[in-house]
Amino acid sequence: MDFDMIVIDAAIANSFRRILIAELPTMAIEKVLIANNTSIIQDEVLAHRLGPVPIRVDPRLFDYLSENEQPNEKNTIVFKLHVQCKRGSPRITAGMMKMILLPR
Repeated sequence: MDFDMIVIDAAIANSFRRILIAELPTMAIEKVLIANNTSIIQDEVLAHRLGPVPIRVDPRLFDYLSENEQPNEKNTIVFKLHVQCKRGSPRITAGMMKMILLPR
């Protein structure tokens, strides 16, 4: 989707940008379980770096997870990321995360 604003004040354009960011439903990584981290990067830093990774799903297809509700296929997406650091290896990308389907 492209959205161009031509000959408009920067403050108004920024207002539209903020509204779109706040009002469009999105999904983000909330909980991270790190099983075996042998790198020099701390677990908390790795978990923090996963937060902004884009998840390309339609959030309207999911329900919000309430406090007393168990994770299921309607409110949770689970990903597995298994990588090894090798000399000269490419960067880690969102495409390396494999989605795991939850039981119904």
